[in-house]
Amino acid sequence: LSRTQTGAAPVPYTATPAEALLDTGLVLTVLGGCAALAPRWAGLLAVPGAMTLSVYVAHLWYLGWVRGLGPGPWRSATGTDDTWFNLAVLVAGALLLPLLWRAVVRIGPFRAGPLEGVVRLLTAPFDRAR
Repeated sequence: LSRTQTGAAPVPYTATPAEALLDTGLVLTVLGGCAALAPRWAGLLAVPGAMTLSVYVAHLWYLGWVRGLGPGPWRSATGTDDTWFNLAVLVAGALLLPLLWRAVVRIGPFRAGPLEGVVRLLTAPFDRAR
């Protein structure tokens, strides 16, 4: 929906305010629809939402790793990482890895996520609520 045509090759993201609002609206619509259609799944969707820093860093790590690989389903015909394969890996990873982490790590500051635990430990001395 948000692709614009410039010359012969499509530009995946132009970073205009209108496009950012459209993308944000689409994300909120999908998340709201999922939460409305499956209320019992809302708790499962909240787990990745509690680990946003770890999920974001994992996405960056994966895309950086893919960039160093040769040709494959992770590369488009133009040589970019803009493929359905990468989208599927990123979505599956964003949903499954936090659920696996939460199942394995049950207590302690790292329950919220690996990087969230580090942040919690580093900021604990400054927490006035404790």
